[in-house]
Amino acid sequence: MSKKPSILRTNRLFARTGNANSAGDTAAGWVGSRRSVPRGDCHIALVTSCPETERGMPRPATRRRFPVRRLHLIDIENLADDPLPSIYQVRSARKLYADILTFGAMDQVVVASSHVTLVNAALGWSHARYLVRSGPDGAELALLEVLRDENIAERFTDVVIGSGDHLFASEAAHLAARGVRVTVVSRQHSLSAQLALAAREVIFLGTAAKAA
Repeated sequence: MSKKPSILRTNRLFARTGNANSAGDTAAGWVGSRRSVPRGDCHIALVTSCPETERGMPRPATRRRFPVRRLHLIDIENLADDPLPSIYQVRSARKLYADILTFGAMDQVVVASSHVTLVNAALGWSHARYLVRSGPDGAELALLEVLRDENIAERFTDVVIGSGDHLFASEAAHLAARGVRVTVVSRQHSLSAQLALAAREVIFLGTAAKAA
């Protein structure tokens, strides 16, 4: 079983006021000001600040803090160990995956396959977002677009890559460098060495073996 990801907790206190633009304003933090300003007009986070007086100053480039949320990226053909998996094979892969990792209420699951496998993927792995792309490495390329284009590091604390393909290595390393916990779930014989090195944790599907 994989260890539950840990979240760095801070002692910052935030005072909400009627001027808050969004929930993200308090989560992202504010640039400090030495001036004394009325509490009713500002947020207070360690130091006093006010959007009206500090508007031109940049905010710190720190990643937002939010509850643990995982993105599960499933290359079902790789995880099922078959380029044309049956419904039974998809369900079997899903069960083995669920035996290793739980799905939280805020998690998102993305299952990618070729158009030939789509029906079996959808029937065998329900309650997911489905991506379809055929051709060489079609499913992998569809999932890579999610990693590159959907602001993943700002939306998720954890990313689980359900594939052993080497194509994910670069994006996995990039996410890890931005503070995202990256886990790889793969068949032992199909795991790329580059992807294994980029991940925080590797879990082999269908066995008790695990390597950090």
